[in-house]
Amino acid sequence: MKVERLIKKFALKVDLTEQNKGLAKVTTDVLNDDANRSTDVNKSKEQVARIVNENPTVAAVLPRIYIQIQNESQRASAKKLAETLKAHQYIVFGVETRPENISATSVRYFYETDKPAAESLVNLLKEQGIHAVATYTQGYQDRVKSGQFEIWLSATSLKE
Repeated sequence: MKVERLIKKFALKVDLTEQNKGLAKVTTDVLNDDANRSTDVNKSKEQVARIVNENPTVAAVLPRIYIQIQNESQRASAKKLAETLKAHQYIVFGVETRPENISATSVRYFYETDKPAAESLVNLLKEQGIHAVATYTQGYQDRVKSGQFEIWLSATSLKE
């Protein structure tokens, strides 16, 4: 897999210094492009998860987002939001409809060290006209790596 080889090739060199943010951008662009072309999104998710598990530093520079919507009428706007997030160097794994009734939009994060990044996401959403709050969600650290976020959109947060 060309994407996996590309990331593994540079994974040991990636850190959070300014000079390597360009590498993170290129890697994110490649992953987002691969996810857009892939007919099997789960395959791309598994590929990224494997890379993140092998190198926590990669996880820190490749923030991953899952977007959760309340109903199908939000899907088109959520996809536009996903494109905006991708343009800001986030890996977005698509949009999922969830049965949970969410009264307020939130950006869920799973590690206290991810709070500043979650707040940056909240600010980006605000720029898009979406009011959200950053919410620390405990109990998933055994299943989620640092740098993963979920945007839970309330039924009224996206207007068509």
